Amino acid sequence: MAKSSKFKARSSVEQRLTKCQRGWNTELWGKKNGATKESPYDRPYSRLKRGVYVLVRECLERDLLDVLKESIEFQFGNKSKVKPSKDNDTNPFYWGLTAVCGVEDKLPRTSKSRFAQELQYANMHEVPPEFLVGFIYQIGSSKDLQHKIDNVEMQHWFAKRQKSAAA
Repeated sequence: MAKSSKFKARSSVEQRLTKCQRGWNTELWGKKNGATKESPYDRPYSRLKRGVYVLVRECLERDLLDVLKESIEFQFGNKSKVKPSKDNDTNPFYWGLTAVCGVEDKLPRTSKSRFAQELQYANMHEVPPEFLVGFIYQIGSSKDLQHKIDNVEMQHWFAKRQKSAAA
């Protein structure tokens, strides 16, 4: 990638990150999740998940995950305050959630870990952002989600889709 092209891509990712952070700190957190009559698609945590999903997928496509880690280092000095588990340390969606939400108690660590797993599993299935919330509802319990990620257990419909595309 040419230097100016890399700079534009980095700038685009940084703008998206800033937009997600602003949304999380104002509009999204101003409402209590689940206490409104909004559809699941429009609930604050769903908006957060979609925003982070789009951000991290763009970072992965453009090989710019360092932007997220630099943002975390800028906000918190070093990563020692983040303390991810072994599974989360390698999950780019965990770093995306941390870059957007920070390490405060606004988003509990267990929720951040679960959300990161859901987003990683959705990315494995190449779910478009507009279908993300529905996909998360369809996969059900996240109790064994990390096991599915580690063992690359795909949803039955995805395996069928891949076979038909290969044929």
